[in-house]
Amino acid sequence: MYDVALAFGDSITQHGYEYENSGWLTHFSARYARRMDILNRGFSGYNTTAAKQAAPIVFPKRIEGIEGTLSWQLALTKRGKWPSTDATFPTFHPEVQLCILFFGANDAADPRDHRHTPLDEYSENLRYLVNMLHDPESQHYSPDTRILIITPPVVGDKMTEEHFKNRGWKYNPHKNTVTKKYAEAAVAVARDLNLPSVDI
Repeated sequence: MYDVALAFGDSITQHGYEYENSGWLTHFSARYARRMDILNRGFSGYNTTAAKQAAPIVFPKRIEGIEGTLSWQLALTKRGKWPSTDATFPTFHPEVQLCILFFGANDAADPRDHRHTPLDEYSENLRYLVNMLHDPESQHYSPDTRILIITPPVVGDKMTEEHFKNRGWKYNPHKNTVTKKYAEAAVAVARDLNLPSVDI
């Protein structure tokens, strides 16, 4: 197998392979074809609190005493590029080279919505997920795994208001002014932890 990029998020990630909607993971997978396997671990409706509960079965556990590569495969990966474009089978035991954390759209929901997570708790939950991979005491410790945080996306207020009104909701659970605060919090967490982020 190839090494792995793990996309962990909510419905935006779950539906990321829907080609008819030009899902973002279809483009990501095409970009890294023959270089990495992209694992979709998107869960519709999940906020970061639910993600903390799911993370132990989403993140791989470290296995002691296993050699990562065969000698000829190791030679393929020493060409100075990441990941190697010519390494058809770069590792004997695939490793998670990249973990994408893409949460916040549900956390930013109206407090009357069960998906809502208070802003401070959202930030702490993101830190918790990062620490699961980067804390040496964690069973999921993976120091070589790069982590990318993606912010919740912009909300079209008029469109979402009409959408939920047509579904019989008495209020619009998503507002752009609120989601913006969660996006800013995600960027701040990434900055504090010296991680890259994508603000969409």
